[in-house]
Amino acid sequence: MKISDYTKKPLWSRNIYTKNSEIKPTTVTDAFITNDQMRLNNSNKIVLNQTAFMQELSPMSHEIFSTRIRSLRPKYKLKESTGEYILKGYEDVERIGLPIQSSIRDNKTGYCFGNPLWFGNESGDEKSEKMATFKTWWNSANMTSCLSQMGHHLFGTGDAAIAIYIDEDKNINYKVFGFENGDNVTETYELVDGVRKRVGVRMFQINGHNAVELYKHKAVELWISASEDDIRNKIGMKPTSTTSEDDYTLVSSTPHNFSTAPFVYFREKDVPWGIAQDICDKLDLLVSDLLESGRFFFNPYIFLKGGAIALPSTDFQGRVFASDNEQGDAKILEPPNASAMLETAFGKLMRMLLDSTKTVFIHHEDLKGQNDSGAYLRMLCFPEIQWATNFYPRIDQQMKRLFSLFATAVGIVENAVTDYVDLRFSYQFTPCIPQNLYEESQIITDSYRAGVLSRETSVEEHSLANPQEKQRLEADDARKAAYEKEKTKIQEPDNEVKPSNNNNLKK
Repeated sequence: MKISDYTKKPLWSRNIYTKNSEIKPTTVTDAFITNDQMRLNNSNKIVLNQTAFMQELSPMSHEIFSTRIRSLRPKYKLKESTGEYILKGYEDVERIGLPIQSSIRDNKTGYCFGNPLWFGNESGDEKSEKMATFKTWWNSANMTSCLSQMGHHLFGTGDAAIAIYIDEDKNINYKVFGFENGDNVTETYELVDGVRKRVGVRMFQINGHNAVELYKHKAVELWISASEDDIRNKIGMKPTSTTSEDDYTLVSSTPHNFSTAPFVYFREKDVPWGIAQDICDKLDLLVSDLLESGRFFFNPYIFLKGGAIALPSTDFQGRVFASDNEQGDAKILEPPNASAMLETAFGKLMRMLLDSTKTVFIHHEDLKGQNDSGAYLRMLCFPEIQWATNFYPRIDQQMKRLFSLFATAVGIVENAVTDYVDLRFSYQFTPCIPQNLYEESQIITDSYRAGVLSRETSVEEHSLANPQEKQRLEADDARKAAYEKEKTKIQEPDNEVKPSNNNNLKK
């Protein structure tokens, strides 16, 4: 076997324009439109890897810092013997890389994964206790943070992975792998007894040596590309006698007790800003031009008629132009007002960027003097809600595998694997938008009092409710009922008729 066969994965791509890709229109009637053979997408593309995404994320790695995109400015020095200006060298021009891509990544992560998941029990009342236990373990493992970390990597570098495991203390835990953290992950398959089994792959480095972690259906294998001496002495591990054809050595094989690989791989076709990367580059250029214009015209330009006796050096920031005209005169030259034009262009491009990526940056000015009702906030954030709504179905299958793995882990810890593997439930993401909590709480309360919502649904929908709120309310009801019964028993009057000792009554 070759470990390199496991570490292959497809690259990312973006469609680009080429002259040969133009569609030449033809004029025909409907009667002459013929059938054509079905074809796959063969448009021209630019191929990207995750290093390209990292460069787009890091402002100091943007194209604006390339002299191919923005050249240096030549510096000249006056040669007094000839009166000519000769090239003295070059100086850098103003350059700035805007952190727009990272801001978009953070925005999408917050909107998509900022809220906890909603779970609904679909297994009947007999499974309600198991469902509550599942939710408790999900919250105690802090899976909301897990999904947020996954989204951070997914929206930043195109893919991410989550591994579920049970630690030594019998607690359910997770690991999140992403390219920014030094992990390259993918998913592949292998045949086991003629059946395709999923394999999670993680490539990383240990003390400068390539290592590959394979999450297989029964165990997690660790392979290291190093000699036996380096594995023992430099890495501090004990190698086995098993080696691959491409010189990887098996270091460990740890059973994971799951029925399938406890590894969930997430991948997107492109990063959220990918559709507008060209606009991001133009914004870098515009802001750099704006700063360069301010730097170039910050000091005044003086124009002299009649010559000048002592002109300042060309290195002096302020510049002086002289004329041989006999009529003496001096004035400060006014630079063209390019700043206003650049600022207008910047604002329009930024608007196009936000609209095309459906990104909403809320500043305090947006809420100043406005109605902060829930309807207004949802309207303000509607582009982000729309983006998140389109995104969630793309990870539905991965989320179901994650739930299945987590339910199995809960069953292992609770010594009741069958009860939790058979657990059926629904789930729902809720985009994290600013909320008017009082308004939403009032709506839920009014709906419950009007008989529109059941008590159980009201508890599930309330933002302050605990996953075990139903059981807690039932316990409160039981205590109240017991108290009222005891209170009634104490206050009940003694109406029992007692026999009289008066003998006269017999007459």
